[in-house]
Amino acid sequence: MGKRRSEAALWLSRQGFSGDEQADRTHHGGDDRAVCHYPADHLPVWRGRYPGKADAFVPGAFGENISANGWLEDQVCVGDVFRLGEALIQVSQPRQPCWKVNARFGIDDLSRAMVESRRNGWLYRVLEPGRVAPGAVLERLESSGPPLPLDRLWTVTLDVADSPDELMEAAAHPALAQAWRLRLRTRAEWLLRRCRSRP
Repeated sequence: MGKRRSEAALWLSRQGFSGDEQADRTHHGGDDRAVCHYPADHLPVWRGRYPGKADAFVPGAFGENISANGWLEDQVCVGDVFRLGEALIQVSQPRQPCWKVNARFGIDDLSRAMVESRRNGWLYRVLEPGRVAPGAVLERLESSGPPLPLDRLWTVTLDVADSPDELMEAAAHPALAQAWRLRLRTRAEWLLRRCRSRP
């Protein structure tokens, strides 16, 4: 899972960076999950929460391809398009942390803490492949579709009090990854059945 900073320029294709292989292709990788971004701003938070593991929280430790300061889940929206080196990338979905994060750090509740605090990171699809040099600047160029911040998308997904209409509205976002659209629609249908079954 852990990654190290590349000292050479890398080619970013629609499937991801050259040399970045995914062992579990069912849950990782693919066109909608080509690039993983984890904000470096979160690392001090985890060092403070888990001081016994503080040295483990370094850029790349979460398996991310991009570790940068200044972009957070409440500022970045599904559909935002960024320039990274010569490539164009688009935010497609939040990251869903799994048990591998817990195993990587030896912390049983880390993935849950990431979700609950909305410090998940996110994934991009590649709109235009290109060369990316070390230290390339990440520049937001435009947004696509209605504003849907990543932290809000998690709240809509997890909060059982949210209405099916809000879930369906989020699922209709044109830039949202297909897997997340299905997830939201499934949850909306569950809520509708739950409402109908009440006396």
